[in-house]
Parts: sequence; structure tokens; C-alpha cells
Amino acid sequence: MYTQAPAQMEGMAAALIRHTRAARRRRRLIRRLRRLAAATPARDPLRRRADPWLHERLAAVRVDLIALADTLEHVAPADPLILREVQTLVADGCASPLLNSELHVSELHATLYYMRSRLDASPAPPSVRPSARGSGPSTRPSAPWGAPPGSDTRFLRR
Repeated sequence: MYTQAPAQMEGMAAALIRHTRAARRRRRLIRRLRRLAAATPARDPLRRRADPWLHERLAAVRVDLIALADTLEHVAPADPLILREVQTLVADGCASPLLNSELHVSELHATLYYMRSRLDASPAPPSVRPSARGSGPSTRPSAPWGAPPGSDTRFLRR
């Protein structure tokens, strides 16, 4: 019934699990960014005291947080380093300019700007199907030596 070796199928299953976990982690970060953008200070003073968020900073970068979440959602292959930086931004109380009041607000603006610019500059997913050997798309030019595109180059000597 199966034409592939069991070891190859296990490798494919492991890759599928990694992909699923990465997608779940990414969706969780996107939800967290949107929840942060919608956060408002609590009315109760006791709850407000226990709240770790600096609401004046959240208000200052609310639009940027939503834009970062939208960009993360629509970029096909998100760089794991950027995802780790977003995780640090929303979770690390010492290194995050969003959570640490001792860091200047300009660092928060710069961090969000550089995250979005790196996501916007990330390469698009390959539109060419990889070759049979798995080496990726062919880097050989399609029309060598000035032959017009679409012409038959099979009989040209290389």
C-alpha cells in the first residue's frame, strides 16, 4: 500500500509536526499581539497595580502592534529569529522595551520598526517547484547566450 520507506515516512511525519507546532506558535503570538493592542487599564486599583503592562506605552504603539500582527499573519515563511524577538517583546520583562520602564520609549518604536521592516523584506515563498533531487529551483538561466525567451535552446552547445 505504501511506496515509501518507513524511515522516510517518519521523517515526513516529524517535519509535519514541526510545521504544525511552528504555525501554532505563530498564531499564538499573533493573538497575543492583538490582545495587547486591545488592552486597557483596569478600573479596579488593585488589579491595575498587579497589571504588568505599561499602558501608556501600549497606547503609543497600538497601531504598530496591530500592523506587526497583520504582517506576521500574511508573511508566508516567518523567520524564526523574528518570532523569537516578538516573543521577547511580549514576554521578557527585562529585555522588552514594552515591559521595562527603564528602557526609553524610542527603543520600543525602533524595535517594532525593525521587526516590521525585516518581515516585509523576507523572501517570498518559491513559486518554482523544486527539482527531483531536492536541490531547490534551478539557477541555470532559461535562455543562455542571448537567445530570446521562449525559444528552444535544447540544441545549443554549452
